[in-house]
Amino acid sequence: MSDAIEQGVTLRDYMALGEDTWAEVVNGQIVVTDMSAASFTHSLVIDNIVDLLKAHARKHNLGVVLGDGLTYTLSLVGETIRSARIPDVSFIRRENLNTDFDFDRPYPGKPDLAVEVVSPTEHTDETRQKIRDYMAAGTEQVWVVYPRQKSLHQYVNGEKVITIYNEGDTFKPQALFPGLEIKITGLLEFEI
Repeated sequence: MSDAIEQGVTLRDYMALGEDTWAEVVNGQIVVTDMSAASFTHSLVIDNIVDLLKAHARKHNLGVVLGDGLTYTLSLVGETIRSARIPDVSFIRRENLNTDFDFDRPYPGKPDLAVEVVSPTEHTDETRQKIRDYMAAGTEQVWVVYPRQKSLHQYVNGEKVITIYNEGDTFKPQALFPGLEIKITGLLEFEI
């Protein structure tokens, strides 16, 4: 393994991949993600979560909710990236939003909430590594949605207990979205 890989990836090298290449940095190595295989269910769940959270965040002036695509540099030292992730949905509290950076680059920091919607081809180890990376960066909560099992797993930074919500349950994420109630079943439904 080269010194460059052991130390991380430069921001310049990462940016040279271009916007058409979806890549994350895991343990200092670039990992290209094949986004062409997203299913209807995967996209539907992401859209439902974005719509729900964005409407509530705007109404209560809580912060910014973003859909799939924004890269967060979770571990950045100078121009060297050790960890960068692209959550399916993310939220940054208004008071934590960093606006002092080049908007044509990845976001320099962490989201307050990262949501990952697990696809059928994703391995458990990959999901666990994502959770570890977000938590190590100081992300307040990570939600992992399993569409096939119709469940949402809530990880809260600093807590050892994982809270699992299943079909029929109502999830109340008061710490991030005061007053919001999410029906797990509703995240998996769509209207035509």
